[in-house]
Amino acid sequence: MTAPASYPKGDFRRMLTVLAAISSTQGATLTMIASATGLSNKTVMDLIKQADQQAGVKIQKAKGIYNITDWGPAINKDGAALAEKELLNCRSSGRTLGLGYSLLNKSGVASRIKPDTEYRFIKSGSLVRTLDGCGHGDNETWTVERVDTKKKMTVYAASLIDPEDPSWTPG
Repeated sequence: MTAPASYPKGDFRRMLTVLAAISSTQGATLTMIASATGLSNKTVMDLIKQADQQAGVKIQKAKGIYNITDWGPAINKDGAALAEKELLNCRSSGRTLGLGYSLLNKSGVASRIKPDTEYRFIKSGSLVRTLDGCGHGDNETWTVERVDTKKKMTVYAASLIDPEDPSWTPG
């Protein structure tokens, strides 16, 4: 795995990045797709199954090589490529906070979330430390690590609050 996925679990764009990786990779194996997307092999397999069940995308696997044979009625191939491009841009451009750049929202204002800083989940109150951020506005996501368990996850910035914020109450 090259890097954690920039889209939170359940985000439709995760499936799109898997489809784009299959489409753009000559001789796409499971390992190559996982490496290109930053997802685990199991997650990639789950998203391939989801693409068939939920979007009608037909993916053929022959001798360990995946090929999209039909994009189905709901997915636009160019849209999948855009999701992959956004993911790659987040990993390699100035919007990737882990590289020490600032993240701007839609208005050009720096994000309220900062790297290597502790925040609370608004609902549970669990403490997390931010690792890396990507996106902007409503799509701003962060890879965080829970302080107590060291579990890493990708979440929306809107789910985080400063631990000292007086407006926060256990929910």
